[in-house]
Amino acid sequence: VGKILKKINKAIVSKKNKDIVTVANAVFVKNASEIEVPFVARNKDVFQCEVRNVNFEDPVSACDSINTWVKNETR
Repeated sequence: VGKILKKINKAIVSKKNKDIVTVANAVFVKNASEIEVPFVARNKDVFQCEVRNVNFEDPVSACDSINTWVKNETR
């Protein structure tokens, strides 16, 4: 599945595509969560997905952080 997803993403964001397409994909995890390195690497490699820490104990700050990330990534 990972190989197919990578091919699809490559085709979608290709400069040959007449449309401008960007991919914004992230997993937001609770601060201080222990995330396995292979999980982070696979998400980045296969899904072009960042794994980011967020302070969910402060919902306003978490919301602002996520919304800012989305705004910056999607223009």
